[in-house]
Amino acid sequence: MSKTADYTQRAINNYQKTKDRIILLADKGTKDRIKAVYSGSINEYITQLVYKQLEIDEKHQNKSE
Repeated sequence: MSKTADYTQRAINNYQKTKDRIILLADKGTKDRIKAVYSGSINEYITQLVYKQLEIDEKHQNKSE
């Protein structure tokens, strides 16, 4: 197996610096349930849900301030 080119590794590292890593542990079977209702990636599904709920929560928080 060949080593990743330096410029490629730098690009990967720069990209990863723009992201937060959030680890989620879910009950057994949750992944299969998601796959049954969503055809895209599991990460994409969870990210969409989090962003939608975050918008709602932020709007609610701003109203109470």
